Amino acid sequence: MLTHVRNFIREIVQGQTERIVPDIAAHIAAVRQDSAHYAAEQAAGRQETHARIDELRREIGWLQSELAFVKNRQAVYLGQDVAMTWLPDESLVYVNSTDEGCPANFIGGGIYEEDNTQVLFSFFNPDGLMLDIGANLGVFSLRAAEWLNNARGRIMAFEPHPGVCALFRRSTYQNGYLARIDIRNVALSDQAGSVKLFYPAHHIGGGGHVVEGPNAVTVDAELQVLDDLIPTGTFDVAKIDVEGNELSVLRGMRKLIVRSPKAAILFEKLAPNSPIDRDLWTFFEDLGMSLFAIEGNAMLRPLDEAAFRAFGGYVTATRPKRLQGLLDRRFVDINWQILQFHDGKPSDLASPSRKVAAQPGAVLFNGPYWHLPRGRYRISIMGGRTGDLRLELSERFGRLVQTVELPEGAECAEFVTRYDLQKFEILARAGSAGPATVDLSSVRLQRF
Repeated sequence: MLTHVRNFIREIVQGQTERIVPDIAAHIAAVRQDSAHYAAEQAAGRQETHARIDELRREIGWLQSELAFVKNRQAVYLGQDVAMTWLPDESLVYVNSTDEGCPANFIGGGIYEEDNTQVLFSFFNPDGLMLDIGANLGVFSLRAAEWLNNARGRIMAFEPHPGVCALFRRSTYQNGYLARIDIRNVALSDQAGSVKLFYPAHHIGGGGHVVEGPNAVTVDAELQVLDDLIPTGTFDVAKIDVEGNELSVLRGMRKLIVRSPKAAILFEKLAPNSPIDRDLWTFFEDLGMSLFAIEGNAMLRPLDEAAFRAFGGYVTATRPKRLQGLLDRRFVDINWQILQFHDGKPSDLASPSRKVAAQPGAVLFNGPYWHLPRGRYRISIMGGRTGDLRLELSERFGRLVQTVELPEGAECAEFVTRYDLQKFEILARAGSAGPATVDLSSVRLQRF
């Protein structure tokens, strides 16, 4: 194409206009032909480039998956049957390495009871009280403690086995959570006193009142009543895993449950048709609480009494007003109290919402610096607002992952992350078109 153009210009300069005028159409045709050929080459090159980019994306995705596999399976053996490993949110945890129960899951990637954890977090209030009863190594507490950043909430955890409790305390100290998690080396019941607990060899998480196996370990544990330990106040969520002794624990916290209208209780029902099924059903029914089976993808299935008796697994108990009909629990609410606001005004932490305004491009709020598992999400600003918002999604204190636009009137926006985000942060700015105001109660992240 360039050759034709050069020749055309040269002939004009040399005064050969008379001869070249008849050839203009031929020159134009040649230029068009060369242009079409060039465009075809460019299109083919772009197609090849896009194909290569797609291939590179697949290779990067594979590499990220392989690195995550290695990263999540790091462990250091410390001797005396103790190892140190890391959970997917990068929390450090000490484990009893020869145990055949959950420690093997922690060393093997940290994925453990994910549906139960998701349901727990969907009810979790970082400004309230969480109870971890039968805490074992404290993984539920350690994962929840990250959510208490900048919040007034706390966690009370109870684990009667002294060795396991000591490992839990070491993990709490190393993660800097001593002010967030209150660990008690006691068992809970409906009567104070003492009890002998028997733990199967190589499975400390399966301890109970019955001797199992010839090499069972005996532990003398102190018994306490939760209503005595917490005579006032409320709680928001409790996890109870006490190997069949759930009823006595619940009876010992009845007053606390009555005082806690927003309470959600996750408890383990070891097997179908248990001798205590009828008493458990009556206990919750008298308190106006409904029961739900926890199923795959953190879905709740309503249970009547017959279905409850036939079920074995984890159950959620809560009042209908607290549930609000949301059976899909694949969401978390980031309460405004744990976010940082940039208007220089004081915050009333007891208020249900926080109002903030900003000029175009200025920051309204940011946070919460949590672990966000990979997946597809719908993000919603809960509360009234005016103006456009620009949400910058980052990890590790400022590494921008992507930007999401939320125009005025839009209820939500969607985004995808192909790998887990550590110290996940939402930085909300007013859009460039004008100022924005938000009366924020929470930011909801719904996974789907």
